Amino acid sequence: MNDIVLSRPVPEALPSAIAKYVVQHLTIELQGKRYVQVAGATAVAAALGYSVREAEGGSRYVPATDDLPGYWECTAEVLDPTGAVIGRGTGMVDDQERPWNTRPHFARRAMASTRAAGRALRLAVGHLFAGLGAGVQSVTAEEMPEVEYQPAKAPTPAKGPTPVSTVFPPPEETGGRFTGTLAKVWAPKPGTKRIGFEVETEYGMVKLGSFTAHHLEDAQALQGSEVEVAWKRSKCGKYLNVEGILGIGRRLPPPPANDPDADIPF
Repeated sequence: MNDIVLSRPVPEALPSAIAKYVVQHLTIELQGKRYVQVAGATAVAAALGYSVREAEGGSRYVPATDDLPGYWECTAEVLDPTGAVIGRGTGMVDDQERPWNTRPHFARRAMASTRAAGRALRLAVGHLFAGLGAGVQSVTAEEMPEVEYQPAKAPTPAKGPTPVSTVFPPPEETGGRFTGTLAKVWAPKPGTKRIGFEVETEYGMVKLGSFTAHHLEDAQALQGSEVEVAWKRSKCGKYLNVEGILGIGRRLPPPPANDPDADIPF
């Protein structure tokens, strides 16, 4: 380890802009504490002119023995602007560690390398993590055991009030009355007895039916008028049946286009 040198004093604080960026984007919360990710530790080091790399020949897989599981081990180094090594750290991932024991070897090796970089950076500039804010730990997040490290998920937006149903009549209603304009009436199709109605309401067009013959005559006389409809839902719940229909105001036809009195309001 005698090749590691401290080329220059490490500052006691980071520029506020760098500190704010790291806290907002490159830290995560685990069990109520905030940890700097290796990406954040790298940003801290870069702000000071330092860099991190995997040491030459610093990655290896150690097979399992009778007493220990197999594991990947990597070593990383921190360099100053002159290229001198000012810190070193080692990281490992063993074959029994969750969730990495379910992942391929290249993923385990990559995490071992990431942990090595985090360890090396922590040893070199970890004391600056405390200056990032209250609750920020000096250990990097990737060094914490049995945690699946992924970018933090965006918070789930708060649910607003349940939107009012636009289905009319509401499905839970089994009968009642409503008003609207009787837009269309049609006689039963050949071989059937069901009369059809379409009533335009403020909620949209409502389709109804009836098997009562006199409803056809009443409706045909009221077509185009404002009506009040008494209705009842069928037993299966799919259809609306007319119980009664009453005119409450006749819709007047528009005046001819060439009517000289068209603009006179009486």
